[in-house]
Amino acid sequence: MFQTYKASIEKNIFAINEIARTIEESHIVLLDSQPDELLDLQEFFDRIEKKRLEVVESLVFKYRQIAPLLCKIEEVVAGTNSGKAPIMREFYEYVEMKIYTAIVKMTLSGMEAFSKFLGLSGRKDSRRARIKVSALLHPPDVLISPALNEIHKTVGKLLKNCADSSKSFVRWLRYSCVETPPQPPPSEEEEPIIFSFYSDVSVNQSVIKMMLSINQSLQKTFVAVDRRGEPFKKYFQLWKDDRAASIEKFAKRVPSNVAYDEHLSHYQHISRSAERLPTEAKIGFLHVSYANAIQSIRSEAQTWIDTIGRYLHDSSFAIYSGIKDKVGKYHEELKRVPDSLDELKTLLNAITEILDVSAETERAITDVCERYRTLSLYGVTVDAAELESVLLLREEWRQLTEAAKVVSLSITGTKKKFVAVTRQQIEGFQVQSNEVLKDLLENGPASNKMELDNAAEMLRKYIVNVVADAKLTLKGDMAEKKQSRDQLVLAQKLFDMEMVKFGDFAKAEDIINLLGMIINLYVEFKEAEKQWSGTLFFGQLDTQALASSWPCHSSSPLIPQMLRRLPSVSARLLPMRRDMLCSIKSEMLFRSSSSRCRWFRIWRTTRWGSAIGRNSWKWLESRSTWIRSPLHLGKCFKWISRSSATWLGRSPMKLSRCDVCLSSAHSTQELAIEKALNQITEVWKTMRLDLHKYAKNGKDRSYILKSTDEITVLLDDNMMNLNSMSASRFSGPFIEQVRVWEKKLSMTGEVLEAWMNVQRKWMYLEGIFVGSDDIRLQLPEEARRFDTIDKAWVKLMQDTAKNTVVLVFPRPS
Repeated sequence: MFQTYKASIEKNIFAINEIARTIEESHIVLLDSQPDELLDLQEFFDRIEKKRLEVVESLVFKYRQIAPLLCKIEEVVAGTNSGKAPIMREFYEYVEMKIYTAIVKMTLSGMEAFSKFLGLSGRKDSRRARIKVSALLHPPDVLISPALNEIHKTVGKLLKNCADSSKSFVRWLRYSCVETPPQPPPSEEEEPIIFSFYSDVSVNQSVIKMMLSINQSLQKTFVAVDRRGEPFKKYFQLWKDDRAASIEKFAKRVPSNVAYDEHLSHYQHISRSAERLPTEAKIGFLHVSYANAIQSIRSEAQTWIDTIGRYLHDSSFAIYSGIKDKVGKYHEELKRVPDSLDELKTLLNAITEILDVSAETERAITDVCERYRTLSLYGVTVDAAELESVLLLREEWRQLTEAAKVVSLSITGTKKKFVAVTRQQIEGFQVQSNEVLKDLLENGPASNKMELDNAAEMLRKYIVNVVADAKLTLKGDMAEKKQSRDQLVLAQKLFDMEMVKFGDFAKAEDIINLLGMIINLYVEFKEAEKQWSGTLFFGQLDTQALASSWPCHSSSPLIPQMLRRLPSVSARLLPMRRDMLCSIKSEMLFRSSSSRCRWFRIWRTTRWGSAIGRNSWKWLESRSTWIRSPLHLGKCFKWISRSSATWLGRSPMKLSRCDVCLSSAHSTQELAIEKALNQITEVWKTMRLDLHKYAKNGKDRSYILKSTDEITVLLDDNMMNLNSMSASRFSGPFIEQVRVWEKKLSMTGEVLEAWMNVQRKWMYLEGIFVGSDDIRLQLPEEARRFDTIDKAWVKLMQDTAKNTVVLVFPRPS
């Protein structure tokens, strides 16, 4: 009987062990059935999850067979079949722990198999791609579809499901082999609580370590995918620039065909370089297809090429249309038979234009052909008929030039007939030009008895307007005669006649133009004078604005040019020139002097005459019969009311007289010299020598002088300025000061040069005698002499370091 019970118990225990072993050795992850098969992410997930569920379901079925087996053992041992025998408590715990161990091993083996299946562990060369994804360009990023975070979630879910498999194995009640019934949830909305092995498996250190390891491998794979997309980022410039605005801005510069070709070649190179990129790559368990990304780059580059090509075609077609229209117009003109002189001129003019512009048109046709060749080279669509017409354009122009030569020979007789008529017209025009010039000089605005105001009014009959920024334009009879002159000149060229110069008309036209320039200045001057005439001296006058706001101020350099040209035109204009200059030049000098010398500020400030030197005031006193002293200058205006003294009341001082204005110029030059001397003084008050410590064998020996290049450059500049001052005729009051500075700076340069020479020799000898006892013993006399010089040099440099100013100025008393 005992043997029977024993055999029954062993049989049941063996069955339980087999079930535990089956659970332990089960594979819950799909193995490599088709090595080269690539799956979509969802398909990959579904296939592995389906296999896992099937395996887990069969294992759960076997797991539930353990409780009946334990009950059979309980019948033999305890004589009961409740599954809760107290005598079997320890055995229940033992079996439960055995099942737990088997589930843990099943979970770990599933995770390990999953890791190997994805190639996350093991050698790199043994890895195989399992999931196929596509790379898409979304500047400034390269996106993976499906997204990497979605892949991570899916793979992580599969990995977690390996551990979640333990949820299907329900735990037993304590001290029994009876499954724990579902417990009521905290709330009705939640599902019942089921006690399973998951709570223990999920916190198992081996399981946690395995999950962390696989997650790290996943991250490395995803980083590798991101790094593999870096080469595509250099193409993002295609999307960064606004294509329409960028190309439109480029086209507005009217670029040449070469510029267009450079742009088109650039984008074609981008397209071809993208074509050479690999279309797919195996990165870990991912098979990444870059075909869509490459196609996006090539498509965008082609869009740039098409857009640029459209602008090139539009500009090329405009040039082509212009040449085509020109050829058609010339063909029509060559077909006309001249019946009059004007028609003959038109025909001859057309022939001349054809022959003159032949080389230029040939170049334009060549450029158009090159443009269309460029369009064809880069695959820009062009109408076939249009392209054929462009290729025939050169032959059409050649035929046109041949036709022009033939027509020119055929009308030789007609040309001779009209030459005599043209000569008569030339003679008649010369008579008219002589009359125009005579009337202009005797009765017109160029008359020597003509006042400036009357001349300005009369000049309006000859030109469109008196005051104008642009060049003067003739009107009325003069404009008609100018047009006749131009036609006669053209006729002489067309008929190959000897050119006749219409000197009288050119002379009259030159006089009118010069008078217009002078009268313009005069009218502007009068307008400015009227504007400033009501300005009060003492309250409203801004002398700086007075000088700079005069309309003629910017044009004043033209006056000397007109002075040189007017006498060569006619001596009759000399009085007008003289009157004009007396009015304008005196006004210019008055305004200049009022601005530079600030004479009108004398009565508004105690520091009067700051811009006029003492020597200028003395000079002004010697030239004036009524100005005695600057201190009494205000007495000259006792009769002028400060509330009513205006700009036109300046005549008592006669500030526009040349001698006073020359005083202003004299004072200005003196002030410039004085300012330059003061500037030199200020610079040298702050200029310092640059010293630094000098050490020998770790001991501070003394100071040495650094490079003096900056001081030398400054010395040269200042000496050059002083030489210019001493040569100036305005340097009289400052000549002594200039001489002193020349002497100081010259001596400074010599001292610095000698200083640097002595320093170089001292450093050379110091390297020989200091720290070298053998040489000092061999040359005792020279060593003693060097010690004396060395002490003097060290003291000199120490004193210099206390005060490094280059020039020491005496303190003012």
